[in-house]
Parts: sequence; structure tokens; C-alpha cells
Amino acid sequence: MSTIGKQTLSQAAGMIRALLVESQDKIDRAYCSQEDDVLSVSVSLKFAPDAEGTKIEAGISFVESRVKEKAVTVFDEQQLPLWNSDSVEVVCGGE
Repeated sequence: MSTIGKQTLSQAAGMIRALLVESQDKIDRAYCSQEDDVLSVSVSLKFAPDAEGTKIEAGISFVESRVKEKAVTVFDEQQLPLWNSDSVEVVCGGE
């Protein structure tokens, strides 16, 4: 089994740096669009033994845009419909 030494950690740090640099434009857009002026960027490293040495997996995670949708209705089963939706004719373009 290989060990995790200074060179392995240096390689891992370089991978994290490369991910940050590669994602810089997306990170900047996400930062500028934050409503609460806080952007969380998570980085991760995984090390696993491999036949050829130590396998290093680096990752980066952040929310590029916030999606918030809402639908509200009040529905009464006892209320009769105003029209039968099967008989409604849809006219496009004001024709």
C-alpha cells in the first residue's frame, strides 16, 4: 500500500487549485447573484489505494443559482366549476 506524503498532498492541492481556477467565472457569477452576500464553496478530496499508487479524487461544489418556486391555491371540492374545461376552445393569435 502506498502512503500519503508531501508529494501526494502537493498533487492534491494542485488539483483543488485547478478546479478553483477552472470554475472561477462560475464562482464569480454565483457570488454576484447571492441574495445574502454569502457563497459557500466546498472542496473535497478522496484518497484510495491503487495498484499504481494512490488514487486522488478532487471535487468542488457550490450553488450557481438559487431556484425558488411557489404555487398556492385554495380549492373547495364543493364549489361547482365555472365552465367545463373539456368544452373550452383555445384561440391563438386573437383569431
